[in-house]
Amino acid sequence: MQGFLKWLDIKEVVILERTAFANLHPKAVERLGAVNGQDNVLVRIILRHPDRTLRKEEAADMYSMAYPILHQGNADGYKL
Repeated sequence: MQGFLKWLDIKEVVILERTAFANLHPKAVERLGAVNGQDNVLVRIILRHPDRTLRKEEAADMYSMAYPILHQGNADGYKL
């Protein structure tokens, strides 16, 4: 995967939605391991390869690498 990463181009990173801890459903708080003072943030990251379409497995691998970096809760959070 590392060799593959050098060819990716990050085209866009956008925060689509932000929900304050106080507005999260209790199940979401539990699943995310969120604590008071944190927000739940929905982020869209668009990646491009210069000469081909990414396969579904490659996109899932990218998600699996990015999520632990972005997630700051006390639980494992969302899994594919």
